[in-house]
Amino acid sequence: MNDISIYFSPVENYAKEIKKGFLGHRMHVHTVNYFPDINPNDIVIFSVPEFRNTHVSVEGSVEYMNFRRSLSELSDNELSAEVLDIGILSPGETIEDTNYALRSAVSEILKQQAIPIVIGGQHDLLIPLYQAYEATEQIINICTVDPKIDLGNPSESINHKGFLSHLLMHQPGHLFNYSCIGTQTHFLKREELDLFDRLYFDILRLGEFKSDTKKAEPIIRNSDLFNIDLDAMKYSDYQNLDYSPNGISSDEVCRLSRYAGYADKVSAFSIFGYAPANDNRMNEAALIAQMVWYFMEGYALRKKDYPIGSKRMYSKFTVSIQDMKDDIVFYKSDKTERWWLEVPYPPEKGIKFERHYLIPCDYEDYEKAAQNELPDLWWKTYRKLI
Repeated sequence: MNDISIYFSPVENYAKEIKKGFLGHRMHVHTVNYFPDINPNDIVIFSVPEFRNTHVSVEGSVEYMNFRRSLSELSDNELSAEVLDIGILSPGETIEDTNYALRSAVSEILKQQAIPIVIGGQHDLLIPLYQAYEATEQIINICTVDPKIDLGNPSESINHKGFLSHLLMHQPGHLFNYSCIGTQTHFLKREELDLFDRLYFDILRLGEFKSDTKKAEPIIRNSDLFNIDLDAMKYSDYQNLDYSPNGISSDEVCRLSRYAGYADKVSAFSIFGYAPANDNRMNEAALIAQMVWYFMEGYALRKKDYPIGSKRMYSKFTVSIQDMKDDIVFYKSDKTERWWLEVPYPPEKGIKFERHYLIPCDYEDYEKAAQNELPDLWWKTYRKLI
């Protein structure tokens, strides 16, 4: 493994006095004379206080210590993974320097088959996180919790509210699907919706999510990189600077974090939009700590379903739909009772999209197919595969 410690500043050993039974007792913290070794299945936490593409000031709070202390004081709960805090990825002289360091660090963590958890500032840091996956040589899926699509214009400079077009145009491209959970219709532009339709990307609007939060689980289960933009929170639960009265609640965002931890495919988790300088009550720090904790709890409960397990551990269901040449095939895990939908995989594609022909779904998709209705998930994935 390449030495990534050069990118990180240490923090004080805030966990050293925590008693057994609390998370801090088992955390390995990067201090002046110690940098933790990263091994497979470790959870690797670090912060990135980069805000230059926003109007937020982070002066005097770059260590995110309130978040770190809040996390260390939560229950150990017999979590199975080693938890590392490798410190602060300090902003470089330019934003491009920060992005390079973030991309390099996450790439090395992924190579070690560990799980990076990135707590940061501006949402466009999602671009170097995406680029970090290039070394894996896999086509990946991104899922983000965001009230807006943040498309932006590729001819304009990147900012935290306009970066997705730059991510989509990055070469070499290795993105199969991009999903947005919690979008609010009054923020969405027609051209953004049209682009998502053309690319067969997924949107779960806030109202749909509120009516049934479980609708988010298959979408998250299908992602490699899971991200939360804290602007998706409603203002009464999180004092973001967008002052949105509508949004995800504090208990719902913890549920989403747990879904991500439980999803075998998710290999990186990021939370962006946290500005400690604005967290006067320390409520935000406590909430983010709980989000990370619920991700780790989900991670401890992973059952190694697809794409890790064998399909022999599944019950197979075949549905015929009128006017369709092929049957629709579903699989239900005998371990977890979670559902997957199989999409015909063109053999001429080789192994490029092999990870994407069996897609997470729910029982409702099976019910629709049984009623002669082709699931949207099947159609969107089929169009992308061909």
